[in-house]
Amino acid sequence: MLHHLSFAVADLARSAAFYDATLSTLGYVRVWAVEKAVGYGLPGGDDEFAIRLRPGGVVVPSEEFHVAFAAPSREAVASFYKAALEHGGKDNGGSGLHPEHGSHYYAAFVFDPDGYRIEGGALLRNYFCKRFLGNEFEAERRGRFLYGLERARFGFLLVLL
Repeated sequence: MLHHLSFAVADLARSAAFYDATLSTLGYVRVWAVEKAVGYGLPGGDDEFAIRLRPGGVVVPSEEFHVAFAAPSREAVASFYKAALEHGGKDNGGSGLHPEHGSHYYAAFVFDPDGYRIEGGALLRNYFCKRFLGNEFEAERRGRFLYGLERARFGFLLVLL
């Protein structure tokens, strides 16, 4: 449904350093950059997410808004969380299993340097593979393939409640 999404940021260099570090843990790369904006996506692909300088200040949406980036594994979720905290992000619920959102909901919740609520999650692949394939080995083997499909079609999840 969505083609791409962009955030206004107050300091492009600071935000680019944050997103370079965090999104690389999930397999995303910087696909373009101009003086006042940077785009991220899959290697060799178009941008799916961008940040754009807004020198006059940024107004972050309410707490009901967040963006969840797809992660290939639980290890990638942990790396995403660590990179976020090391590059100016702040904790917004920790990294790990979040049963309050579902029994298979594995994600890291952080605020970016401008205060946007973002998440790295490995929930879709793990949940569907284990639920429908039943066995851990088969779930992991097929999960790699399904993750590729999930990511190609849904580079990120936009959650509006």
